[in-house]
Amino acid sequence: MTGKKWLISIAYDSPALPGFEEGWGFSALVRSEEGIVLFDCGWDGRLLKDNLSRLGSAVSEIDRVVISHSHWDHIGGLPAIVRDPEIKRSLEVIVPAGFSRNLQNELGRWSSVIEVSSAREVQPGIWATGPLGGEIAEQALVLRGESGAAVLTGCGHPGLDAVLAGGSMHGHVRHLIGGLHDCGLAELERSLGENPEMSAVLCHCTRCKAEALAAMPRRVRIGAAGEIFEVRL
Repeated sequence: MTGKKWLISIAYDSPALPGFEEGWGFSALVRSEEGIVLFDCGWDGRLLKDNLSRLGSAVSEIDRVVISHSHWDHIGGLPAIVRDPEIKRSLEVIVPAGFSRNLQNELGRWSSVIEVSSAREVQPGIWATGPLGGEIAEQALVLRGESGAAVLTGCGHPGLDAVLAGGSMHGHVRHLIGGLHDCGLAELERSLGENPEMSAVLCHCTRCKAEALAAMPRRVRIGAAGEIFEVRL
């Protein structure tokens, strides 16, 4: 099969698969031939590192950390990552424009901090959208391949339409993974209807998980810490 391949591992979420710890927050590890990107860090660094270890991933392998937004349940585990003695000296932490300047300065003591105001390629085939709008400066992570795009979202505070618009700049969105905080069932059904090739893995703060799974079992699944998805595009 041609195209690019990524392995997406959910490292932090509630619920969790047997053998993994659950916690309120979100983190996903994206692995490709070009390297490893950690998207968000949950709130408990010890839990995050334990789950990464159970996934067979060492902190020392991480090339970049992309943060969706500055809420505690997405950045609380970040200090444990950047201050780990095994972390790469070249580690980059990529944050959306509007991120706390003081926090950027603190992170800069252990890593290179990159503030993103618009779409930026952070690794071959992987893009940070920059802040997507709304009151909360939140960005998504987009995987771009020959046949379309996959979008990872932390909480989706800017709204599902804005998240998908940010992803569609890189191709037809075929996969949506992450939290959709304020998204209701009707909005999700509409978006899936408008994008008939798209599937969704609902994680973290998504409020309509059970209803969406019951209404669209072939298009929707509920994510859990410990799950690994192969995406080919």
